[in-house]
Amino acid sequence: MITRTSKNPGCSRRGFTLLETLLAASLFMLFLGAAIVSLGPTSRGCNLDQGAVRLESILRFARAEAANTGRRVRVAFTQEAQTTEPHKPVRVLWEPEPLDEPEVFQDLSSAKWELDGFGEHVSVEQIRLLDSSDTSSAPDASAPSTIEEGDEWALAAESTPITFNPDGSSDSAEIVLAARDGDDDRRVTVRVLGLTGLICREVTSDSKGESEADGHKRIQDSSLTVAE
Repeated sequence: MITRTSKNPGCSRRGFTLLETLLAASLFMLFLGAAIVSLGPTSRGCNLDQGAVRLESILRFARAEAANTGRRVRVAFTQEAQTTEPHKPVRVLWEPEPLDEPEVFQDLSSAKWELDGFGEHVSVEQIRLLDSSDTSSAPDASAPSTIEEGDEWALAAESTPITFNPDGSSDSAEIVLAARDGDDDRRVTVRVLGLTGLICREVTSDSKGESEADGHKRIQDSSLTVAE
């Protein structure tokens, strides 16, 4: 009599039971919840930090364009209520014909990629020009600038533009950023030092200006040097 045996004796296939599947799913959900709780505070601060880095990149771009083109370049700010485009509080302008049309600034088309996306997660709360010994970069109050293609920007551009000159100097200014996420009550102040070209950041815990660490903790971007 011939008996047939399995090709793989001792090998049996058995799936997970319902109890084992439920236990594995419960453990997975517990680990996932713990990860979300632990990473939550960190992720909430990312939007503001990334917005500050983006603003520094825009300022660095404007300074490089002024040096490369030999024309003055301005970074202008506006309140969102004054513009028809939401979440676009920053505009980069340049002076294409300083001899024939002085103080006439136009949009710099090459800045589009730098500006795209800025303002979606952060808002500009305050812009203030600072006193600087570099008086050559200060705007001339007797010759107000003319802004083309966008009258809604005129007031903001005339009152608080940051001007970058071809020689690498610029206005000294500070810009206060806030996160659109209500869970993040911090503020970031980005400062531009016109004489040296240095850009630095200061993080505060709230709009009252209380420092997050020792009262005056400053994070300097050492990679930002005066454009050659």
